[in-house]
Formats: sequence, C-alpha cells, structure tokens
Amino acid sequence: MNIKLANKTSTLLKIYLLVSILNVSFVAQAQTILQPNFGQKTHETLDIESIETTNQYTIINLSIVNKINGGTFCADKNIYIKNSSGYEMYQIIKSEGIPQCPKAHQFKSIDEKLSFKLYFPKISEKIMYLDLIENCDNACFSMKGIILSNSLNDNINEAYRLYAVNEKKRAAESLENLIYQTKDYPYAFLYFAAIKIWQELGESNKFTELRDNLFRSNKIDKNLLH
Repeated sequence: MNIKLANKTSTLLKIYLLVSILNVSFVAQAQTILQPNFGQKTHETLDIESIETTNQYTIINLSIVNKINGGTFCADKNIYIKNSSGYEMYQIIKSEGIPQCPKAHQFKSIDEKLSFKLYFPKISEKIMYLDLIENCDNACFSMKGIILSNSLNDNINEAYRLYAVNEKKRAAESLENLIYQTKDYPYAFLYFAAIKIWQELGESNKFTELRDNLFRSNKIDKNLLH
C-alpha cells in the first residue's frame, strides 16, 4: 500500500473513532424526558413539557395557560427541586422566558400560553422522582412526584391509552402492575386511576381490595381518595 495513502487512512480512522467517542459521551451525559407523569400539581394548566439533563444542568421546560382576564404569572427567586423519596435538594440557578417576581408576565388574552425554562444543578442519576417547589408567599406553584424514568412514563402512558380506547380492564390491570413495581413511589395517582376504573367497571371486589391496600400504604396523599 502507498505510504501516503496508508497514513491518510489511519488519520481518517482516528478522526472517525474520536467523533464516535464524543457522540457516545454526549448521549451518555444528556437525557431528555418528554411530558413526564407526576403525582400532584398546584396549578391546573401548569405542565412540564420536558426535562433535560446535561453534564452541567437539569433544565425543566414548563408551560402554563392563562384562564382569567388580566392574568399574570412570575417565578420567585426561591425555587428548588428535591428528591421526592429523599433529602437531596437543588436551588435554582437561572430562568428563561419568565419574569422574576415581583415583576410578572401580563397575559394578553384567555388561553394564551407561556413557555419558560428553569435551570438547576445537574441532579444525581440515582434520583427517580422529583419535586419542583416555588417557595414564596402567594399563589406558589409546585409539581410533585415527577417521574424521571422514560420506561415507566411509557408504561403509564400505555395504560392511559388502553383506557382511552375502552380497554378498561387491561388498563386497570396495567396500572395495578405498575403500582406493585413502584412501591417506593410516594404519591397515589396510580392507585387513584386504577380504583376509578375498577369502580367504572362495577368490579366491587377489585375496587375494595385496591382501596384497602392504598389506605394501608405509606402514600403521602392517600387520604385524597374520595
């Protein structure tokens, strides 16, 4: 083989391997969770569009839809995220797309949507569930029990899809399986959904059994069941 051609081939191979390594490294360090499920929230139209984890930040992309004339919204400087099942806590670093209180975004119309980002330090990869809390004096927002597992979110969404196409029995069974697979999850929304479906189906034994299991559990919000 021609020496110059061999050297060129070797150089191209090294560049290809370097690019491949950098791409793998980036994928390992960056993760995006789209529209994660959660246990509780304070504002009806507040939603998480996505959560991005980079090698530096945890970025929460949110939106809120205005439902009143003259509505306003702002983000306090005292916002933090914490492990729903532990004690780790991370204070906000910065925000984008939303004024810091007492300044506020003035909605121009009903159903106007405001999208914004909150930046926090990168969280531990061991954290599976997250609480987002605004610590303020009035109309503070929070979302609790945010699920950070893409596979778990997919399974929950599949149960909801089954319900939407009237496969209610399969939906309830799927939700029950998820309940027993996630015993460490601190909120009860999976119980609430499954209990509601069994009640709709007239399955009184299933309804009673699951309700009793809920009341024996350590779910934070179990007493919200009506």
